[in-house]
Amino acid sequence: MILKLRQLWAISQTTLREWIRDKFFWVICFLCIFLFSISLVLGEMTFAERDKVLGDLGLLSLEISLCGLAIFAGSYLLSKEIDRQTCLMVLIRPLGRAEFFLGKWLGIASLLFLFLIPSLVFTGFLLSKVDVGYLIICGLSIYLKSLVILSVVMAFSVLVRPLITLGFGTALYLFGHWLEDVKFFAEKSRDKNFIQLANFADWITPNFYKFNWKSFYFLSHEFSVQEVSIMVLHMVSWAVVYILFAIVVFRRKDIV
Repeated sequence: MILKLRQLWAISQTTLREWIRDKFFWVICFLCIFLFSISLVLGEMTFAERDKVLGDLGLLSLEISLCGLAIFAGSYLLSKEIDRQTCLMVLIRPLGRAEFFLGKWLGIASLLFLFLIPSLVFTGFLLSKVDVGYLIICGLSIYLKSLVILSVVMAFSVLVRPLITLGFGTALYLFGHWLEDVKFFAEKSRDKNFIQLANFADWITPNFYKFNWKSFYFLSHEFSVQEVSIMVLHMVSWAVVYILFAIVVFRRKDIV
């Protein structure tokens, strides 16, 4: 058990170092800085609504950057290892595919966390008045959302090519936010088949719209323990489901 934990730690740290050196990671960093700069300029131009503009655009910039990094990294992480067959050098050791997959997942999860912390600190620094606790909760919701997206794209990257996985991950992210609108239009249409399809989609898709807390309103919104607990449980459950699915598929995949 201790040996497997050490192997997981070694793989996750190697993955983290590889992606910190990757050009795309720094492209995302500069994109995030650019979006923050735009929000700062717009905030200074709207004196009465400065904090609202900074809060809305700051959290939106953070979510776009974090989820974009998760989609790209998750899409290419395993496929790159399989195409180059570099994973065979690791898997010939007493290391199972499940441990290899989890080590890779933890490496990107660590990368996302390292990206999150300075971004949250900078967002809080820009705002004149902010409740640190509410800011952390909003940041946690964005981080867990990115982990769900990471789990999804890593699961499907075992089955399809990276470009298809990129498109699927982006579509799932958008659809998870549009589900409420889809259900609304289904109810308005009064089409039973459309309503059943919308309700079915609500069950099989992460409900990102229920925890869309990337706005200034939620930086002053009093969260209940129940709200936060449901959000964490929902996001973690979906991440675990996709991780387990990916491990089962990865174990059966022929990578030679």
